[in-house]
Amino acid sequence: MNNTTVVIKYGGHAMDKPDLCTAFATDLAQLAAQHMGFVVVHGGGPQISALLQRLNIESRFENGLRVTDQPTMEAVEMVLCGQVNKAVVASLAAHGVRAAGISG
Repeated sequence: MNNTTVVIKYGGHAMDKPDLCTAFATDLAQLAAQHMGFVVVHGGGPQISALLQRLNIESRFENGLRVTDQPTMEAVEMVLCGQVNKAVVASLAAHGVRAAGISG
């Protein structure tokens, strides 16, 4: 598997469970030790919903997709860029994985 990069989806529900967070970071540390390349694409739906609730912004979904008006989009960016992305990078780094968060 030389020069192979695997894309891994890390769901927001898994991020709410500390034991799963640790297992995820441990598994990726093992992959990194074997020189496997990977990109983590994270979710954050539950975290977004929680912030919207705290901000009294009503979540609206159409056909299973969140409707993102301007106030909702600002909350989404705060959660995904300012909270979730940083937490994922910090967790991986704590397990010896070189990681960088990218947003935009």
